[in-house]
Amino acid sequence: MYVPIVIGSLRQGRNTPRLARFLHNRLESRGVETQLFDPREMALPVLEERLRLLENPPSALVEFGAAIDRADAVIIATPEYNKGYPAALKNMIDALGAEWKRKPLGIVAHSVGAFGGGQVLQALRLVMLNLGAVPIPASMTVPHIDKTFDADGAATDPAFNDRGDRFLDELLWFADALAVARAASSD
Repeated sequence: MYVPIVIGSLRQGRNTPRLARFLHNRLESRGVETQLFDPREMALPVLEERLRLLENPPSALVEFGAAIDRADAVIIATPEYNKGYPAALKNMIDALGAEWKRKPLGIVAHSVGAFGGGQVLQALRLVMLNLGAVPIPASMTVPHIDKTFDADGAATDPAFNDRGDRFLDELLWFADALAVARAASSD
């Protein structure tokens, strides 16, 4: 099983990598192959076209597209910016098309405030449904992200280990179920 994790933020002082590393560590402890995709490291330009139509696509985008296409499920970890998601994440999402089709998608949102990014979940679900992805019913929100995980992704609040595991249980269930359905489908 392969589950890449998309980091949805570029900002200075961002906390999203803490959350992504937490999920990455939890997946690896289950024997799940995983990989982090960080827009800061990818250094993508604002894309004018989808990957499949680019004449000379950036190698980081080619790798990202191949990873999403091969994935059994995908996790997006994102902060909430003005009740939405960051432009860097939108750029990464819109660069792909068919790669998202029928992929189980787990969305994890966070904020430094008390609400944990709940508003971004709805906005991101609509976009991903339109691309043919399958956002799972479970979601995970993380309030006060700056106090919840250390820089290496370890939970400073042990309750998040259980919350993270329940979220991953649901995502992996959908990954298994949709893998069977995709294998039985002719399209």
